[in-house]
Amino acid sequence: MTSKPEIPPPERKNGYAYGLDGFTVNKARRESHTRLNSLLLPENIKGKRAQKAAQEDAKRIVKKPWIEAQLKHYGIPFNSKAFVSDKQAALAQAVSDGLCNAVPEAVKSIEADLRQLFEPKKREYEVKLEESRVSEAARVNREFAALNSPTAETEYSMDMFLKKYFLDEAGKPDKSKTPEPISLPGFIQRSQMHAAAERVLGLETYSGGQGNDRTVVVGWDRSAVWRVAGQVDNQSALKLQQAEEAEWDKLMQRHESFVSQARSRYQAAEFSIREIGGIYVIECEKLGSYSSVESYNNDMRLRIMESRDEGWVGIFDFGVLEGIMLLDENKENLASRVASIDRESEYEDEDQDDFSSETGDSSQEDEDDDGNQRENNTASLAPPQKRKAHSPSPTTALPRKKQKQRKTNGGNIFLQWRGVETGEGEIQLDYSNEYVGQLNFSDDNGLEFEGTAGFGFVGSKVQFHGYKIQSLGGPVTRSWGDFSEAAHERARVARWH
Repeated sequence: MTSKPEIPPPERKNGYAYGLDGFTVNKARRESHTRLNSLLLPENIKGKRAQKAAQEDAKRIVKKPWIEAQLKHYGIPFNSKAFVSDKQAALAQAVSDGLCNAVPEAVKSIEADLRQLFEPKKREYEVKLEESRVSEAARVNREFAALNSPTAETEYSMDMFLKKYFLDEAGKPDKSKTPEPISLPGFIQRSQMHAAAERVLGLETYSGGQGNDRTVVVGWDRSAVWRVAGQVDNQSALKLQQAEEAEWDKLMQRHESFVSQARSRYQAAEFSIREIGGIYVIECEKLGSYSSVESYNNDMRLRIMESRDEGWVGIFDFGVLEGIMLLDENKENLASRVASIDRESEYEDEDQDDFSSETGDSSQEDEDDDGNQRENNTASLAPPQKRKAHSPSPTTALPRKKQKQRKTNGGNIFLQWRGVETGEGEIQLDYSNEYVGQLNFSDDNGLEFEGTAGFGFVGSKVQFHGYKIQSLGGPVTRSWGDFSEAAHERARVARWH
């Protein structure tokens, strides 16, 4: 960047100065009699609105340096050690007496002398400044001309980009310069480009593509601009699909490698739930359709492990939903585990409420009416009735029915899930026990499964496929109680407070 010439110092005499800002005292220029009258005697102005505006100006402008400057500009003697209020009163009196209607000849003479001394410096400075401007303009033009794409040109200067492609020398719209639309792939400041184009009569803009392929299209013909943006959309979608397929191929290679190694080391004598621990990548078109362009189907995972408190569980992240599954080989035993864990969670919540009341929590009394309303609302949703107190614990299995001869190739695992919708963070309550399903494993080692489950707003019989890529499921990071009705209520209150 070309450096600007140094500003010449002002000429000074007897407290006065003359520079690029003109004739000043304390860097303040001389105010006219009319302006002084409005700032110092606003009560003389007609109209309350005008008086108020003058008073606001006075609060901002009328300070000690400014008062002394005006006194000196008009040749009014004052005691520099006097109070500011006294100096202001003296200036106001001088204005009222007409002493500021004209500039004294002595002051005019000083101004003329200083102007004469400063003028050569000013002319020299202006010549150098113009040379600097010309040099800077030449540099900018050289740099702009060296750019190799419209996107780079727009990032350098939107004004220069518009002038090059869409404006004539006078800055008026010129449709003959660039009849076809121009694409700006990767340009980040899209809103600024749209706003800049709106200032050019007849110029159209539209954006297409996704993520890093997002592209602004600029042109005169709206249909042509939209057509090009649509082509960008299609190309971006194809690229995204190819990237997703490539990533999925890598995951399948990882799965196949894991399967090959697992089968070479171990073969289960028969299928059981203890064979399914590990991490599975999930393929599901219906769940994947809810994900954003940055969150591919490839991101969905199910981690299965045994929890000390809740038995076999699956921690899942399915993009739009995430949470926990309780897993069991026996459907009735699964229902009993769910009931038992729910009952224990209710007892814990009641203990917490009792503790709050004992410690003087008065919020319950304040919310009695709201609580009654919530009770009525909950009743209308008809949650399942509580089971009797002697239901089995999570780790106690019901007596199994007489088993049919076990299949030698895989088996079924039943599931019930709880979780949260990741968009708004709302816990998904299941009053009708619809969030259930099963995993049908195709081999005794639990290396692959076809799943079917109800996933609320996603669908009632959603099919998904799991491929094992790791034998250890990792730590238990969620619990069934994290997504209880009490947790839902706490989250609801937190969102509004």
